[in-house]
Amino acid sequence: MIYPKEYSTSVSDIKENTAFVMMPFRRDLDNIYGEIKQTCIELDIICHRADELGVSKFILEGIMEGICKSEILIIDLTTQNPNVFYEMGIVHSLRDKEAVIMIQQNDNNFPVDIQPWSVLQYDPRNLFKFKNDLQERMKSSRKSVRRNDFIRQFLRRSEVKENEIKLFIEVGYRLSDDKLNSLYEILTAKYDFEKSSENYLSQLLIYFAQLEDFQDGIIRRAAAITKIHVFSSDGLVNKFASISKKLLVKSQHHLIHLDDVETFDVITDYCIRLINIGKLKSEAISWLIEYLHNYRMGRIDIVRSKIQRFLMESQDDDVNQAILSMLEFEKPAIRECAADICGQKKLKPASQILINRLRIETNPHAVRSYITALTKLNCEKAVPYIYDWMINNKDKWGNQAVSASLKKIALTAFKELDESNTYLGKLAKTTG
Repeated sequence: MIYPKEYSTSVSDIKENTAFVMMPFRRDLDNIYGEIKQTCIELDIICHRADELGVSKFILEGIMEGICKSEILIIDLTTQNPNVFYEMGIVHSLRDKEAVIMIQQNDNNFPVDIQPWSVLQYDPRNLFKFKNDLQERMKSSRKSVRRNDFIRQFLRRSEVKENEIKLFIEVGYRLSDDKLNSLYEILTAKYDFEKSSENYLSQLLIYFAQLEDFQDGIIRRAAAITKIHVFSSDGLVNKFASISKKLLVKSQHHLIHLDDVETFDVITDYCIRLINIGKLKSEAISWLIEYLHNYRMGRIDIVRSKIQRFLMESQDDDVNQAILSMLEFEKPAIRECAADICGQKKLKPASQILINRLRIETNPHAVRSYITALTKLNCEKAVPYIYDWMINNKDKWGNQAVSASLKKIALTAFKELDESNTYLGKLAKTTG
């Protein structure tokens, strides 16, 4: 027979519109179960109890399946039946409290350990009221279960660890059940932005800040990923673009510690998402390029690599224009980076800009990238300008590592771009 803890590790996803009832099997409670079943029918919920599972399974195995796979769990504590209390202990260990509805006849006392929990008291002589109260609890429970399950699946897709997901949901609920519902509704496109306000959504930013700061950032990644998708959702950006802008303002580079890679990574994802959905593109592109501008040489930087990969793969016209503008930046490393991207994605408008830069460039690292890019762009008219730079800057190339590679790249450019081999011969004579 399976042990309850073992069963929880092999359980499949929760089945929607299902309920499992745990209660004493007594004749005087049959009418209560009948009302529970009728309530479920009216809500289009399939309801089961352990004694209805048949004899093909061990009773505990059937109970475990009901506990782990049913959307709503109803526990009747009337008579304080030991079997029911045992099952309740399993439920409290394995399932979110939002999935659990505890009920009891109002002429019964229950143990101190249970008193802090919300228990629906009912009068067996007023089943109409019991049915209405239960229906409201079930509606609320079903909404919460689906919310939690959606958030759980959403964060799993981003490879957030299970213990962090669980804590994120628990802390989010404790801080504000209403705001946890709001982020769920925004993520599922069910939120009514027409009835919302800028003030409420600003409070949602504060709510996320509290989640990110909880216990020194123990659930920061889960909170940050969720925040990105919430504040880049179509409905929010269309109706309250100022709120999304506010998030970018709060994420300005000088406000983030240089070594806080996780935060930079999250905001990078946020900016990329905004650009991809065509919202706040100018601000988002500026943030990405500023990061490249502030990049510190001599270290592995996953954020820089992610930004460069995005710039290279994006087909967005505004992104391409931003890359071209980077060729004119004062910082050589930025010009070098932009030239590499232009060459790799064969950005044709870059050809003339790169030729113009060759006329005035003094940095051999940048020139190496310019020539490589012009070769990939198959820009034949660049040949004389490459030759002139090599002749006029003989002191910047020779036999040392960087300068030797520059010479090799120039010779390769002549071989591919100069069909007459005129400049290749000239440079060969110059180099001896």
